Amino acid sequence: MNTDISTKELTLDPSGEGTTFDVVVINDSQFMSSFQLEISAAGVESDRQWLWYQVTPEVCSKKPPGDQTKFQVKVLRSPIPGFVGLVNLTVKVFSLELGKEERHILRLNVMQGLGECPFRVELPTSHIQTLPNNEVEILVGIHNNSQKAIALILSVISPKREWLLLDNQTPLNLPPQQSQNYSFTCKVPEILQALAGVYPFTIRCVSANHNSPVGAGSSLSQLSARTTTEASCTGSIEVLPTGTLEFDAFPKQQRQPALRPWLPQWGIDPAVYQLEFTNNSNYPQGGTVEIINNPQTQDPIINEFSIIPEQVSLEPGEIQTVELLAYSKRPWWGLGRTQTIEVGWEGKVGAGSLAVRPTGELTDPLQRLETKISPRVGGIDELTTTRPSEDYGSDSEHPQPLPILELRLLPIIPRWLQVAIALLILGGIWWFLYAAFRLNYHTAPVNVVRFNGLGDMAISTSNDQTLRGWRVQGNRLRHNGWLRNLGKAGRTGLYRPVDNDQVAVGLENGEIQIWDLLRSTDSPRRSLSYRRDDRVMALAYSQNSQYLFSAHGSGLILQWYVGPTVNLTNVEEPQLIQEFDFAIYDIAPVGPRQETLAIAGRYNQLVLWDTTGGNEGLRTVPYPAGGQDEYITSLATAADQPFLLATADDRGSISLWNLRECLTNQSATCQIIDQWQAHGGQPIRSLALTANGCYLASTGDDGEVMLWPLQRSGERSTQHLAGEAIARSRYPKNSLDMIAIGSYLHMITGSRDHQVNLHRIQQPATLCN
Repeated sequence: MNTDISTKELTLDPSGEGTTFDVVVINDSQFMSSFQLEISAAGVESDRQWLWYQVTPEVCSKKPPGDQTKFQVKVLRSPIPGFVGLVNLTVKVFSLELGKEERHILRLNVMQGLGECPFRVELPTSHIQTLPNNEVEILVGIHNNSQKAIALILSVISPKREWLLLDNQTPLNLPPQQSQNYSFTCKVPEILQALAGVYPFTIRCVSANHNSPVGAGSSLSQLSARTTTEASCTGSIEVLPTGTLEFDAFPKQQRQPALRPWLPQWGIDPAVYQLEFTNNSNYPQGGTVEIINNPQTQDPIINEFSIIPEQVSLEPGEIQTVELLAYSKRPWWGLGRTQTIEVGWEGKVGAGSLAVRPTGELTDPLQRLETKISPRVGGIDELTTTRPSEDYGSDSEHPQPLPILELRLLPIIPRWLQVAIALLILGGIWWFLYAAFRLNYHTAPVNVVRFNGLGDMAISTSNDQTLRGWRVQGNRLRHNGWLRNLGKAGRTGLYRPVDNDQVAVGLENGEIQIWDLLRSTDSPRRSLSYRRDDRVMALAYSQNSQYLFSAHGSGLILQWYVGPTVNLTNVEEPQLIQEFDFAIYDIAPVGPRQETLAIAGRYNQLVLWDTTGGNEGLRTVPYPAGGQDEYITSLATAADQPFLLATADDRGSISLWNLRECLTNQSATCQIIDQWQAHGGQPIRSLALTANGCYLASTGDDGEVMLWPLQRSGERSTQHLAGEAIARSRYPKNSLDMIAIGSYLHMITGSRDHQVNLHRIQQPATLCN
């Protein structure tokens, strides 16, 4: 860096305004750099707090190579208080980025002053805001610019002189060319003695042209004999508005007529309330008393109000009473009506306004409404309503409504007659609701619920022998008016995967009915039956929807052709029959082509059957053996994860299986991915997997619907090992289905309390999706 100083010698007259010189710094480096400047004087300690020069700017911004910075230095006073003569100044220019510095020597000639320099009196804070009953410290700064010590007398002048705790004969001694701070206390009295407003004061400082110090007994009269100078400054104390505008009413509650009549009575006198306003603030209040009807009351029982007088003017500490007359009419019906009367006050307080609007039910007959003035530094905030027990120091942006007045009117119609009419109306409503319930909802336990492929429609079957259709609207389930009578209790059902235009239902008597959703008929499109009274436990379509598999309580698995019937014979007979030695509870197609059926049932039996290989395609999955009262109750698969299988049993156990190895290799064992206990060990009745295999849902006899987020490998997510409870009911649930739509999961459940419920939640975060 390269520096240049405008002069090597300076002359300072302490009586003047100081002297200046310039320092130019050029960035001769190849880097962006900033520069700073410091000045020291011989004989002056580096840590001395003595402001004798100013540098502009204090620090320059970073300059590019070749650019320059110009510093202006102003010497205000002698670096050594009281010194006259020559003193060497060292000007140091340095850069933190470059790690360089340069120094220059400058001679300063301090001349003898022609007379004492004027001293200054300053208030660091000239405008002070405070509240009544507070103490404020006022700081005064006095600066001696002369080369001699000064004897001073400090005094204060104010119309509120009694607030300022400072002796008007306070003597002070100030060393040459030094500054000192003095403070005194302003004690503001209580609210009613300290009205809101601005109170000016003047700080006066008188000095004598003499070097001797001022003693404790010196006074203004003793200094007046000398040649004196004085300086002063003015400030102000602003007392902010504060306090409360209290409101009370007598009485707070009235009833008309006072005694309950047995016969109709029409004429009543107006209700009279005495409203009392008390100004416990330090600011005059003036405004209008208004009545505001409760907007929630559509048929106000009070027709007219009269307020005498409407205009209220209150000085601090003043009390004024207003009379309120309420003219009203009694209702014809009901047990009696209560009107809450809202009293509104509109007035001006500084820059804000006051609005008192009590409402609600009265709970305390001695309750009063207060309006608090909450000051803020820099301005006056709006008045707000508070309870008397609240602290004045808290601030509120909006009025807090409080109940104040109530008027209860008894009905004209006797109560016994009203009760009789009400019973008739309630009876009619009950019959209407009962008929609507019978029409739109199940009246017996729901056995199965299923979504269609889009998740916008659903079906349910029940022991009430009906098949019902539902429409999904957001998070609501609406009956779409589709209702079919099955003739027997429906045990299971599902949509045809292709087009979702047909529904297959398995009945209690072993019959399978296929209903066409596009036709409005009272009979099914097809009815299939093999053995009477062999209950249909589960149904499953083939991948192309040409075949339907039915599982029966006797242990039979039947394959039915349900495709086009042109030029085909014996389509009403099963195409394939496979019999097992255990009662079957559920079946599910697995594998990429869905030609293998997973079959589960009694004795905790879990079997894989390749439907293209007959008996040779059977293999047992190693599941813990069970007794005759133990069942695998539910199976679930994922469309996009054909080798993922979920199983649940009546002991509350859930297992996740990877069937890839055991389906592709006859000698391989089916792999358990994850296994855990759920639902408190109670039977699990239904499982459901989303198509991507990222979420598993379960429900059962405990009435709880659980969601289990999964990892890509099929294991439970480590953040959700305990699952997430979606819904709870005191009734057992029989069936569950789930589908992912956008970022939401839709779950539909059917329970033994005849209910079909829809649950819609945001998909929990998981690495799987």
